[in-house]
Amino acid sequence: MLIVAVAGCEKKPPTFEGPMPIAYGDCAGEATRFVSGPLPQPFSTGPATGEQVATEDDAPAAHVEGGFGGEALGDSNAGFGSGALGSGWGTIGTGRYGTIGHGSGYGTIGGRARLTGAPTVSIGQPNAQGDLDKAIIRRYIKRNLNKIQYCYEKQLLAKPTIKGTIQTQFLITAEGSVATADASGFDNEVAACIAGVIKSIEFPKPKGGGVVQVNYPFTFRHNDGPTWEVAAAGSGSGSAPARVVPPPPPPSSPPPSSGAKPAPPLGDARFLYRVGRAKPYEAGADNPLRLERDALTACLRSGPAHFGTAVVELHYDANGGVASSIVHGLTDDATRDCLAAAAKRAVQPKGAPAVQRCALAFGVQPAADLTTLALTKDRAQLAGKPIALDKLRAELDGAVKAVITSTDVVATHDPISLQVDPATPMAFVTQAWSSILGAGDDFVLAGLQPISLPVPPVPLSSGGHRARIKSASVGHGSSDERVVLSIYLTNDRIWLGLSRVNEFFETDLAGLEAKLKDQKASTFFQERTDVEIGAHDIVPFGDVATVIEIATRVGFLDWTLAEPKDLAVLPQP
Repeated sequence: MLIVAVAGCEKKPPTFEGPMPIAYGDCAGEATRFVSGPLPQPFSTGPATGEQVATEDDAPAAHVEGGFGGEALGDSNAGFGSGALGSGWGTIGTGRYGTIGHGSGYGTIGGRARLTGAPTVSIGQPNAQGDLDKAIIRRYIKRNLNKIQYCYEKQLLAKPTIKGTIQTQFLITAEGSVATADASGFDNEVAACIAGVIKSIEFPKPKGGGVVQVNYPFTFRHNDGPTWEVAAAGSGSGSAPARVVPPPPPPSSPPPSSGAKPAPPLGDARFLYRVGRAKPYEAGADNPLRLERDALTACLRSGPAHFGTAVVELHYDANGGVASSIVHGLTDDATRDCLAAAAKRAVQPKGAPAVQRCALAFGVQPAADLTTLALTKDRAQLAGKPIALDKLRAELDGAVKAVITSTDVVATHDPISLQVDPATPMAFVTQAWSSILGAGDDFVLAGLQPISLPVPPVPLSSGGHRARIKSASVGHGSSDERVVLSIYLTNDRIWLGLSRVNEFFETDLAGLEAKLKDQKASTFFQERTDVEIGAHDIVPFGDVATVIEIATRVGFLDWTLAEPKDLAVLPQP
């Protein structure tokens, strides 16, 4: 009798035959930590800190003491990085995020760029003659404000002290194009550049079919405070490491003493979510793992997890190939090894650093996997357990802190699913969302905000909120440059209010759709989808949900909820 003993054989799990989509996130530097859950938003690397910081925000630019950001090369029109080679000006602490400054230096790689306070541009009120609303003109100018500011910033390279006002005059034709554009002011080069930008703008057609004559002022300033220098090293089109050093003393000055003022301290970017109004953004366009979808899918189908997230760390060789790869975020060794082998076939994107971490999500995660906060008119339950709303913030603080302080490369922290019974009064709902946002957490409204899960991880603190709430806690503020449509619900009526023009329309749920259609067809909102909704404390949430459904059906897809005090316009008693 022949007996054969087989040792060490393990039965492989069967290949998963269900849906296995792969969603790709962005890539970031080798020291970056990721979190799955926040809404993906653009970000860039702060070379001095290695932190990933948001590159856009609705919050106004402000000088921040601490944190130097920016890249040696970049997109000057976006206002970040340096858009021209050569020596010249940059900015220090153009803080659009927490305590981080996004520097924008115009300097040569390997050279030195002088830094000063951030140049700013403010726009006045347009003086328009013709049948095109001033708010619309202002909105189209705002869309091109980065280009207009660049006209000023590039001239600072040659004339570092210039500042003042540029007056522009332009004629909008019946077709919306700009027939003529003239500008004058403190600098002829800046004026000519701005006139060229305005000449290229395509405005909506004036309502009456005639021409529109516009006069528009732009005021440019820069901070004359102390300057610093950044020494940038390296080459290529990516980020370059930078160090902050004080400017050298003039030859006649004595050497600085040991008590000389040091460079401002670096900021701390340890926040779970980005502060500010999140904007739609498609992440992962430059993720080199995209071309290996088939191989990655085969690896994931053979593993025990049918959905999840991962971050793949790619180490490139001198020829742009992947010398080695490490997979973070998965617990199964065989799946990790398979993904790492597939990732080694990737190719280094042009301008990418020698080491980068790239995110992805796979499979289909049930929405029921989200942590649930269920509200009725007399109770709250978090993850199925009763909780007093005055204890909710402290409970969530711990979960957020665990993600922020973790040393793991990738963590999962999905938004809370806020499930509200229609009879729940808005006072209770507002208390709940205030506690969630106050803890630094995030939520989606179940049934009103569909979300595809799992979400590709984003660099910690660069992702935006999914909560559609207008409040100071998430950086929203009322707009003063365009008309805002506000809907306010009381226990017996609904008010539609138009800010700036202070017009109000009274209606009810039955008549709301017709009123909203009228506004959608108006000059103010033909091309817009935004509306804000607030309600008195005693209004049941079900009425607010109905208003959201009606507004969405009419075309106001970009709705936000607000406490009545935060609405742009509110009827007076």
